[in-house]
Amino acid sequence: MSVSEQKRVSVIKFGFIGIFFGLSLITSAVLASQTVQLVVFQRTSEPIPETQNALNLYLGDITQGQVLLSVGEHTTSDIVKRISVTRGDIVRFEYQTRSYSMKILRLVNRLTGPDFAVIELTY
Repeated sequence: MSVSEQKRVSVIKFGFIGIFFGLSLITSAVLASQTVQLVVFQRTSEPIPETQNALNLYLGDITQGQVLLSVGEHTTSDIVKRISVTRGDIVRFEYQTRSYSMKILRLVNRLTGPDFAVIELTY
């Protein structure tokens, strides 16, 4: 697999067209996949399962229902460049021989205490 294929990324915003287009893609991807839920606190990173800790998911500050998200190897964000996501968005990328899909389920912005995101990861 070439480097350009490893870094292929797509983001689907859940607008009117995105719902119909996104659901057909999700259905075909979920049939032979595993799904886990990740809780990631703002301004931290979390290892992505099934990558042998090679990839990390990085979150910025959760503000006004959105957060900056990136995925990369160790301290770089070269797989998914920093993008702004909101609840319902889906981020897709490929790494080595596996396809990954992350759906933003919840963004929690508390007045006091830690802010966090709940992300459904399908691989």
